[in-house]
Amino acid sequence: MDDASYLLTDEFLDFAAKVKAVHEEKKAKKAELKQFFDKIQNDLKALDIKAKQLEDEFNAWKKSQSNKKSEE
Repeated sequence: MDDASYLLTDEFLDFAAKVKAVHEEKKAKKAELKQFFDKIQNDLKALDIKAKQLEDEFNAWKKSQSNKKSEE
């Protein structure tokens, strides 16, 4: 049987369908991973913003303490 004849068999069609299913599952997993990665990236950005806010609050408190000492 030549190579072209194998492509016309039920076995090849079954094989191709299974490979397609694996391919589709892999694509879905990659999309799931991207969605998870994007969520984590957004969470990290939010934490950076929160840290900056806390730093600003601390620096304002620190400045107010320096002002109190200079007034004394």
